[in-house]
Amino acid sequence: MSNIKQKINSLKSLEEWQAKEREFFNEHKYINCSASDRRSLDQNALVHVWYKDIADHRDVDVITVRRECKLNYGTQILRADDEALNWVYSQTIDRIRYEKRLIIMDGFQITSIMSTAQLQKYLSAMEEDYPFLESVKQ
Repeated sequence: MSNIKQKINSLKSLEEWQAKEREFFNEHKYINCSASDRRSLDQNALVHVWYKDIADHRDVDVITVRRECKLNYGTQILRADDEALNWVYSQTIDRIRYEKRLIIMDGFQITSIMSTAQLQKYLSAMEEDYPFLESVKQ
């Protein structure tokens, strides 16, 4: 089984991909393609920079900030887009004390499963509560 994979984030990388894809098709006569709007590396890096900036501003550790943001922003965004997740969450996690929910966030993928649009909402929510972040947003 042969695979090719490439992240396309510029016209040049798109053209490179098209050349590889053409060559692959000529050799195998079959292609199975997919595309994703998953978040960019720039968004991912910005989230982590902002966690640190918030932690420094509030004089708390980064882990606490990450947990709070995942719980207070991330879960709400994901729940709004997934009725089944919202129901399960309301029947389980919502019934646990806030302090325990924060710790539970370590075991859940929140931002890593978000689309680009969802992560943009996440960043906007962070920025709304911490306006000083706006100055570092690209």
